[in-house]
Amino acid sequence: QEQAQPQEQAQPQEQAQPQVAEAHAEEEYAEYSWFFPEPVIRQRNPPSEIRNKWERVDLMPNQVLRDIFRTEKVIDADGQEHKFKDGVDPFEGMLIYNMIRDNPWMRRTLEIGCAYGTSAMYFAQGLRDAGANPTAHQTGQGGGEDEGFHIAIDPNQHTQYKGVGQANIDRSGLSDYFFCLTEKSHEGMPALLREVNAGVRPCFHLILIDGWHTFDYTLVDFFYADLLLGVNGVIIVDDINHKAVARTVEFIEPNPNPNPNPNPNPHPNPHPNPNP
Repeated sequence: QEQAQPQEQAQPQEQAQPQVAEAHAEEEYAEYSWFFPEPVIRQRNPPSEIRNKWERVDLMPNQVLRDIFRTEKVIDADGQEHKFKDGVDPFEGMLIYNMIRDNPWMRRTLEIGCAYGTSAMYFAQGLRDAGANPTAHQTGQGGGEDEGFHIAIDPNQHTQYKGVGQANIDRSGLSDYFFCLTEKSHEGMPALLREVNAGVRPCFHLILIDGWHTFDYTLVDFFYADLLLGVNGVIIVDDINHKAVARTVEFIEPNPNPNPNPNPNPHPNPHPNPNP
């Protein structure tokens, strides 16, 4: 599956386009930073004599991922087995993992869709292996810039997916880095944005869009991801081989950024109290 690739940086007189890395207004805020270095994005994984990606354990940073990819099965919290589907492959997962490892400032991550938790494990494992401290707050609010936390939004986690994603996170020992918001993305993302604007949650550094694969849902997910993202943050749009998702990416790329200010709050410091 293809990933959305970062667009070349625009000339100074042009508006930077947010396919993966989004530029915002250059205003400094005192508490939670909105501005980060230009991200390092690896384009390829190391070569291997093993041709089957599902057998490349070097692309699987924990044992739970290795077991899932080897057996093609997942186990829910009650011990019941299910066929593995609806998850990233090892190449896609390592793109996420390496991006977090290669960019030490990436500490707050978000994904739309959780399913069986394979992408969530790459996110959370990357945060732990990069040396991020887990945040003390269960939902990732507050905390310092060095604290790492991953949020997944999936209204079907405890129904269609039988809680498998959360169970896999728990088995991997990554629970301190993870929270699943069981709402629809067009409800959960605005709630997160209100918290960011109120100063009770930092902005996000890396966001994966892998939700409902229609033009409208993907576009709405991108719209809110753009607002939640800090400068030089990264948005990954998965499954662009789906026609509707590809149409969304084609629509996004040539259009100017509709959100030039990273925080619509008119207060000169939108985060007056980082730890309410």
